[in-house]
Amino acid sequence: MNGRQPYFVAMDFDGTIAATFEPSPRGMNVNSASANAIATIFGEIGIEMYDKLGGLKNREPGELIKLLQNAIGMHDQSANTLTELYVQQKLSYLTPEISTIWPRIYPGAKEFFQLAHRGELPIDIAIISSGHDSFIQSVFEINGIPLPNILVTSDILRSRKMLDRERYKPHPYQLAEAHKQWQRGRENVETYIGKTHGKTNMAYMGDDPIKDGGACRTSSHTIFICTVYETWLCSIS
Repeated sequence: MNGRQPYFVAMDFDGTIAATFEPSPRGMNVNSASANAIATIFGEIGIEMYDKLGGLKNREPGELIKLLQNAIGMHDQSANTLTELYVQQKLSYLTPEISTIWPRIYPGAKEFFQLAHRGELPIDIAIISSGHDSFIQSVFEINGIPLPNILVTSDILRSRKMLDRERYKPHPYQLAEAHKQWQRGRENVETYIGKTHGKTNMAYMGDDPIKDGGACRTSSHTIFICTVYETWLCSIS
């Protein structure tokens, strides 16, 4: 970092770094994979309720499954078990589609990560997503993009017992977790005091002003950047 004060840039993945909502060459994307997984697990009634709920809408897997269970009145099975099954099914549709063509990496993103990795930008990066480590790691690897050290995905949410705490965006848990990991073991960075403490050295980039922007507002992060293609180019200039 050449002695400069480091900044912490947390980033969404779907629709921010990679265009996962666009169809792959075989017509698959995050939305269709999610719908296929719901149909496999819940059948026609599941798809009917899924559509009434508006589809995926950037929902974290555990959040989506609980909403569907309540809508269907299906409480005889563990939400955790159904969520794991949903994730496995969704990834079975998405993972084979990964290539240098799909999902498309937004212009400037690769250069942004490369510059940060080489220390030519005074920033550290984390990815905060309702997606999954294995999928994100594969997309970065196949495109030759340096993977950040901090990933806070739905995988970490599903592995922890939260005791009446909402875990997914727009709730601030993932941002707080990423910030805590960033400051751990570093000198001269912000002290982690929790969601009510303004984190002036942190920015968050996302595509959803409700989910991503809401997470910033509820966790007192001072900057939210709603990404468009040009944002990347401005960021590295």
